[in-house]
Order: sequence, then structure tokens, then C-alpha cells
Amino acid sequence: MNQTDLTPPPADAWNDLRARVVTLREAGQHAEARAAVEAWTAEHPRIAEAHALLAELSLLTGAQDAAVAAVEAALALDPASALVQRALARLRLRENQSEEALVAARAALGASPDDAESQVVLAAALANLGKLAEAASLVARALETRPGFAEAHTIRALIRLRSGDAAGALADAKTSVLLNPHLARSWRLLASLRNQAGDRDAAKAALGEAAARDPGDPAYLMELATLHREDGEIAEAKVVLERARQVTLQLGDARQLNLLATVLLDLGEKVGGLEVAIRSLEVADTPDGRKLFAESVRGPLAQADPKVHALLTRALAENWGAPIPLARAAGFLLRLDPLIEAGVRRTAMGEALTPEDLQAAFSDTLLTEVLIRSPITDPFLELFLTTLRHALQAAVHEGTAPERADGLDFLASLARQCFLNEYVFSQTPGESRTAQALADQVADALARGEQPPAAKVLAVAAYLPLNALPGASRLLETPWSSAVEEVLRIQVREPMAERIERDAIHRLTPIHDAISLKVRDQYEANPYPRWVAPPRGSQPMPVDAQLRRLLPRAPLQPAPGSASPDILVAGCGTGQHSVSIARQFTDARVLAVDLSLASLGYAARKTREFGVENLTYGQADLLELAALGRTFDVIACVGVLHHLADPGEGLRVLAGLLRPGGVMSLGLYSEIGRRNLAPARRWIEDKGLRATPDDIRAFRRQVIDAPPGDGVRDILPFADFYGMSTCRDLLFHVQEHRMDTQDLHDLTAAAGLTFLGFVLGRGVLEDYLREQPQDPTATDLAAWGAFEAEHPDTFISLYQFWVQKPA
Repeated sequence: MNQTDLTPPPADAWNDLRARVVTLREAGQHAEARAAVEAWTAEHPRIAEAHALLAELSLLTGAQDAAVAAVEAALALDPASALVQRALARLRLRENQSEEALVAARAALGASPDDAESQVVLAAALANLGKLAEAASLVARALETRPGFAEAHTIRALIRLRSGDAAGALADAKTSVLLNPHLARSWRLLASLRNQAGDRDAAKAALGEAAARDPGDPAYLMELATLHREDGEIAEAKVVLERARQVTLQLGDARQLNLLATVLLDLGEKVGGLEVAIRSLEVADTPDGRKLFAESVRGPLAQADPKVHALLTRALAENWGAPIPLARAAGFLLRLDPLIEAGVRRTAMGEALTPEDLQAAFSDTLLTEVLIRSPITDPFLELFLTTLRHALQAAVHEGTAPERADGLDFLASLARQCFLNEYVFSQTPGESRTAQALADQVADALARGEQPPAAKVLAVAAYLPLNALPGASRLLETPWSSAVEEVLRIQVREPMAERIERDAIHRLTPIHDAISLKVRDQYEANPYPRWVAPPRGSQPMPVDAQLRRLLPRAPLQPAPGSASPDILVAGCGTGQHSVSIARQFTDARVLAVDLSLASLGYAARKTREFGVENLTYGQADLLELAALGRTFDVIACVGVLHHLADPGEGLRVLAGLLRPGGVMSLGLYSEIGRRNLAPARRWIEDKGLRATPDDIRAFRRQVIDAPPGDGVRDILPFADFYGMSTCRDLLFHVQEHRMDTQDLHDLTAAAGLTFLGFVLGRGVLEDYLREQPQDPTATDLAAWGAFEAEHPDTFISLYQFWVQKPA
């Protein structure tokens, strides 16, 4: 340490520096001001206020990591300083930590009660927490002291905006940029207000000014690119976005990289989004980065990439997103692997697999993760695995099963896949006979008190559920390898637990309706769907906040019970949706009902597995729910009403259970979206196929083997094709209605409900608003009908939307 480190600088030198910084800031030379303070702190590192000033300037220049370091240095030297606490509050505001910002801002103002900047920083924290009156009072005090204080006008604009005074907010925002045209965030606020007022060109101009004032922060460019894209100015959007990409990659900040990936995905740039998401995870392995990778990796992949392979393996193993889209991406990637593709090609040509094909499958970690997490949704991989299963079964039957651990582990993973898809892979009569012979041998060994060979147990589990074997519980009495133990957990322990859960389910209503009885019988035979884990969701929020996130333009009225809602899930199936809902809303109390006890037993077991305690189950017929004598703040009924004899009757029952101001999530099949099912349905009808496992297997194999161009192959992109219960639900259901947007209008209007909007994939809302600008709230169902006619795959899964009951 040299002498200058210990000697305090002259007061005049410090004052001169502060005066110079003020001059530079007023001229918009924030980088120069930061450089001056950096040089000064290098010479005088023991001055806390210098580090605090450096932190504020670092935030102004988009250097958040440098701001963090400067705040830490300042706090270590003098945590009681007003300037230090003010810098800390600014940092916490930038990090969206408003409660922590509030504490620091109050400390700053307590140490310096007349400091206008501390007053404004505290006002910003209060405004973020909804304490608008106190925030407005502080801003007024700051403007009394410094009438030309631009930042005070910016914060007052925010307060007025949140108070519903859009005109006053716009006036303050204009004043702020006139007083100090160098503050990027003031231009950004002005852009937002111009956009809300419908002046898109002025909004873009203001964002251009923001980007020019702070070229080191790419967020302004990303917002500008989004506006261009929404207005159909694709070329301009791409130019601006490329500038943002270059700045962001140079910064190497994970938060900014995540923001860039989000914008790229919103603009339909999946390849660029994937590249940036991978870069973000290299910089910092964050939950947001993982989520963005899971979203960006969807769809066909152009080339094999070891980074994508490794990350996709992790994404499946660690549940970064919905498993089926991840499995579909894995299918594309696996088929880009020359070793796997060689085996796929041989099976497609009817050739026998080679030892090299088996070893490639045994050693691929991505393939293993897909097998145990989600049904395979690639028809070529399915054929490969079907052939591979047959080869392994024959080896076990002939006593030549693989003895290496990787071979047995793979057979265990394949058995888990087959149980997960409910044995939907095709099998020859000879395979079926061999499977039964092996099952008899395992059962005989158990009856004699012997432990059957692991390979034989796994070979049976790949064709038949082990819990169906006589004496299956005896398999649990002896030790096995971890791979076999996992198969026994899934195929023996968990079904036993489901039977116990099923017996404990309360019967809440009778089931009299003839169609309800048929639907119940279908789902008793095929609980729908099997699932491994719910995708990781966002943090729980009040109902209003969740709906604002999902439906940013909805004419939503405040929902009573938003902070602590009573929720009904009507038609919960096997519980995947109800578990997600129970985690989605703060302090929620959820009742989930279904016709099928088998489905409810599965749901209750999975709910217990994931430790969800605010969710209870009951057996009930939706049409009889009025007998419960209860009402709810939120009702979710997705994929249910279209299986009733009269969907309108079911919706009227649910509307009667919804409290005034309450909201409801609905999901109904689209006639246009499901148009590609027609050839398959005709085939089923022409061939007289029934909803039996053998007929479903035979039908699926015929579809997979159909020549290119055959309309029946249009069913292959549907994920539900790749499981037994899901395929039955998709094509063999005992009752199904398909609708159009006019039907949605008539249904909701007849039930006295207000349409709030559709839940949409990335980019769809922007496309709709560009094509239907006369509907800024995106609630005109006639306009949506016109949009769907032009984009028939928009609702290929189903119409999913929210409605609200008038208060």
C-alpha cells in the first residue's frame, strides 16, 4: 500500500471532482464522467463516497457488474454514508429488488434529509411497491428544492401513469427529456407513453434517442426492434436487432443475453435465440437462461452440436421445460448423429441391426434421458427402438442377453419408455408370445421364492407392466441394481401407491349422464396422460398479475380473491395441470375433480411425490358440480367441455360456480386446427378399428409405414400420436366436439362471460395485431376467425383462453 492510499485527499480536490462529474453528466458524457471517477478512486481507494459515485455512473453506462463491485467497496468503507446508501438503493432498483431498495433509500434520506436525489430514489422504490401517495409527496419535495430536476419528473411520470393519469405522465416525461436530454431511461419512458397513446413513430424515435444516449445498454435496441416487428417492419427490426446482438455479446452479461434471446424468440429468430441462450449459460448458469434454452431449442435443428447435445441432456434430466418439446428436439438431434442415424436407416429399410447400432444406443446419454422423461415423438426413432427392443427380447429369450451394465441399463430405460407410452410400440405376434413366455418364467421364479434374472425382468417390463404379474410385489423383496430398482419403482411400487390413493378419493357427486359414464370408462382404462414431472413454472403470483402476464392487452377487471384464490380444476385427469395451477397462484386453495378414479389415483400419487399441499382431489361429474354448494374465484377447465354431450350446458354449470369478477381458463378443440386428423379418422372408420391396444398399435404402425404424401401421415406431427392413452384420446374418443371462433363467442355469451383473450405462443399476438389493427385488445373473436383462416395451425393443439364473469 502506498502513502496516497492512506492520506485523505484534500476537500477541494473531492469537490472539484464532483463538480466536474456534474458538468460531464449534464453534457451527457457519462462514460467520461465514469472514467474520471475510476481514475480518482484508483488514486484514493479509501473514499467510500467516490466508490458510491462510481457505482451510480456505472449504472448510467450499463455496467451493472462494475456497479455491484463499486457498491460493495463503498459499503465496506462507510455503510452509513447517505451517498453510499443511495447508490445501493439505485442498484437494488436496477435489480428489481424494490423492498431492499426501499430500506437503503430510507437510510440515505435519513442521513441526508434534504438531498433531492435521495428523495427521488426513495420515491421510485415506493412507487414500485404501490405506495403512490407517499412517493408523490417525496417527488414534490424534491422539485421544490430543485425545480429543474429531470429525474424527479421521470419518477413523477411513472407515479402518474400508475395512478391512471396518462396525460400527466406524458407531460412529465416530455419535461424530463427537455430538461436533461441525456438520460436514456427518460427517453425510454417517453417511448412507452407514446406507444400507449398510439403514436408508434414517436415511440420508435424516443427509443432511438434512448439507444443513442446509452449505446452500452442493448435493451433499448431490443425494444425498438420489437416495435418494428409489431408494425411489420421486419427488415428494420433485423437491422436494429443485429446492433443489439453485437453489443450484448460484447458485454457478456447473462441478464442482457437473456433479454436478447427473449426478443429474438419473439421475433421468430429461433436459431439466433438458441445461440444467445447457449452463450448466456456459458456466462452464468441461471434459471432464466435454462428456461430460454428450453424454449429456443424447440423445432428442427440443422446440424449436430456437442454443446446443444450436452445442454439438451441436462434440460431433460433437470426439467428445464415441458418434456415433450424437449423430446422432439432431442429426436432431431439424435438423428443428426451418424451412429444413431445408421441404425435408424437400417430399420427403415428392414435390415437387421448391427452390434455397432446397439452400442451407439447404449452409450448415448441424450437418448437415455429422452427414454425415461417423455414419449418418443419421432416415427423413425420409434421404428429403430421397436426393432432394438425386439432384438434385445430375442437375446434374453435365447440366453444371449448383454451382460455389460450399459446394455442392461439401456434395456431398463427402454422398459421405462414403454411403460410411459403404455406399450404403444407395435409388436409381432411372435414378440407377444415371447413376452408372455418370459412373463410366465418370471412369475414361476417368484412363486418358487427365487430371484429371476434381471435381464428377463427388464425384457418383460418392456412389453408388459410388471404390476400385472402374479406375485409382482415379491420383486420388491430382493436387492437389484439401481436401474432395475427404478423400473420396479415405476411399474410396481407406484401402481400400488395409486391403488391406495384411489381408494381414499372422496366421491363428491353421482355420475348419471350417459356420455359422462362412457367418458369415465375410457379414462378408467386409459388414464390420460402419463407424465414424469411438471415443467418448472414462474414464481407464484396473484391471479391479476398472472393474467396480466398472459394477456397483456386484456380488458381485465380486478378479480376478487386475487391474492388468495379458491380454485376449481374441472376435469383434472392425471393431475399435471392441477399441480401446475396449485404452484402458479399465491396462497391458492385448489380442488381438482375428475370422472375417473384411476386418473385421480395417479394424480394424487404425483401430487404427493412433488410435495404439493394446497391441492385436494375428488370424483365428480362436471354436470353435477352445483350440488357441491361452493363457489370459486378461478376455474380451470381445459380439454373437457368438448367431450360433453352439450358443451354449453357444462359451461353454464361452471359459470354458476364462478364468483362475480372471477375468471375461468378454458380449452376447446379447433375445427381448423384439427383438420389434419380427418384422413386418419376416415381410415379408422373404414377399417372398423376399435379403441383396443392391439387395434391402436396396428393402426399406428400402418400410419408410420404409409408412403410419403399419404394424407394419413398428417397425424405424425401430433405429440398425442405417440402414446396409447393420448392416441386413443386423439383419434378414438367416444365423444368429441370441434369448434370455431363463432362457436366460442356463442358459448361464452350464452354463459354470461366476457372473453379476455387467448393464451398464445411467441410472436402470435404481434402477428395478429399487425394484421388486425382494429382490435387493439385482441378480443374480437370474428377477427380471430379471419386470422385463423389465414394461419390454420395457430390453434393446432386447442383454443386456450380466459373469460371473466361480470362483477
